[in-house]
Amino acid sequence: MKQIFTLLFLSVSMFLGAQNILDNGSFEDWTDGKPDFWFGSKTNIAGSNVVESSDAFEGSKSVALINTGSSHKRFTTQGYDLSQNTSYTLTFYVKGEGDVRNAFYNGNDESSGQGYSSYTDYTAATGSWEKITYVFETGEDVTGVQLIISVRNTGESGVLIDDAVLVEGGEVEVTEVATIAELRAGETGSAIYKLTGEALLTYMISNRNQKYIQDNTAGILIDDVAGRLGNDFTIGDKITNITGSLSLYNGLLQFIPTESESDIVSSGNDVNYQIVSLADYLADPVAYESEYIAIDGLTISDAEGGDGTFQNGKSYPMTDGTHDVEGRTQFYDIPLIGQPIPVSTTAVIGFGGRFNETIQVFLTDVTDQLGVSDLNVSNVKMTTVWNSTADFMTEGKTVVEIYNMNGQLVQRNNGVNNFSINVSNLAKGIYVVKVTVDGKTTVKKAVKK
Repeated sequence: MKQIFTLLFLSVSMFLGAQNILDNGSFEDWTDGKPDFWFGSKTNIAGSNVVESSDAFEGSKSVALINTGSSHKRFTTQGYDLSQNTSYTLTFYVKGEGDVRNAFYNGNDESSGQGYSSYTDYTAATGSWEKITYVFETGEDVTGVQLIISVRNTGESGVLIDDAVLVEGGEVEVTEVATIAELRAGETGSAIYKLTGEALLTYMISNRNQKYIQDNTAGILIDDVAGRLGNDFTIGDKITNITGSLSLYNGLLQFIPTESESDIVSSGNDVNYQIVSLADYLADPVAYESEYIAIDGLTISDAEGGDGTFQNGKSYPMTDGTHDVEGRTQFYDIPLIGQPIPVSTTAVIGFGGRFNETIQVFLTDVTDQLGVSDLNVSNVKMTTVWNSTADFMTEGKTVVEIYNMNGQLVQRNNGVNNFSINVSNLAKGIYVVKVTVDGKTTVKKAVKK
């Protein structure tokens, strides 16, 4: 569901009458072919592609931004000192041909995203003047903030921009999601989400304050370079009420905290990997992305230019004899680094990952035998694509629990050894299947057709 958090309460009349923070938002004043008070240090559109136009929404002038290429180019304001942790609303009018989106630079190259906020989705300009509204919230770094208007795919005449107004206040819309699967289904960019369900902290990295979390439905990587969540966490914590936006980095979905508030519900919880076959992992790698997994029976080759041991930041070809995947030492200076690469088949432990189209496993360890004390068993086979029945091959008394992607238990069955269950009443979609055999549990995913 959606909530509206009013970060600064203003009456309509006060909001409309608020003073414009921007200088020359009307683009009426130009010097040496450039609009005054624009062309901030983060502008990367060529000066020759910023053109004075007499086609204006108000007044006599507007600015035309020309970028016929498909990669975006930034046009920014000068730097403004804004208030910390405060909402602001930018409005402006666009006309012409091309795509326009917004973000801001907070004045600190060492903060999250090297100082850049997440971008909004693109808006396609048309032949008529249309108003764009961009509401954002500042963080701790607010000295020299530059507002960004980014353009791409324009015609030769560009996109016209006019009547830009920045005022303090506005409403930030926050969408509440109960599970990580719901979170992963959200939109990347400036949309804000609050994870209200409990998520288990499975791994932490000092670099960029990164944290891996997962629940019964999915996993995701928290990239908290700004340190908004703080350092009062340990592996095994269950966390709730994390608020942030979604971003893709080299194809990997990340959750970027935008607020410092979050709650630790409990600590000391078991963190156990899920055993999956390489075939199942490669069949649907997104389903295992950022989840703690183990894959058995792999042969690992040395990395290019390697020395026979695991080194930081290297990619290692791995195979089960039929399928291939890349093992990546993504996490620096962990105990695995410096260990010899096994010469025989082994099990690898780590997190589902990727580098754009290359599917990877971010390695944390290798082992000769996966521990039987973990809440996973490898002697469970089941069909993962269902029509009306689901087939199971186990060794002992078995309990099958089927959860939907909202984390709700929708079906429970008992069986022994080889058996089938009727799933014809389940709706089409993805399900999490918890299989418990003689007290040991493994978790798998299945698709109901």
